[in-house]
Amino acid sequence: MTEDEKRQQKAMLLLEYQEAEEHLANLQEKAKRISARLLAVSKWMENCASGGAVSDKVHVSELGGVVSVSSPEIIDAVNFPAARSLYTELMEAQRRVRELSDRKHSLGLK
Repeated sequence: MTEDEKRQQKAMLLLEYQEAEEHLANLQEKAKRISARLLAVSKWMENCASGGAVSDKVHVSELGGVVSVSSPEIIDAVNFPAARSLYTELMEAQRRVRELSDRKHSLGLK
């Protein structure tokens, strides 16, 4: 393998690693948004159980204030198959980042 081929291999690995990290960060951000929306439903249900819920509105600081549990974003968050699918994607993305990190280290890259 020539020096140019080695440099190209390292450059491609670094690019692939950067893209994998960005993909993982996007999935993590999506999971945080879904989590905050689920928190809204949880708080609303707690209010209902204690007799305090008189509307579909609930305050969730993670979502920037008062939200309606009837909003499409909140309704979509209460979708277990989609949440499970996101979990699977997150696990795969984390595995991929670890794998690429190991490859980087084996080539002496940071």
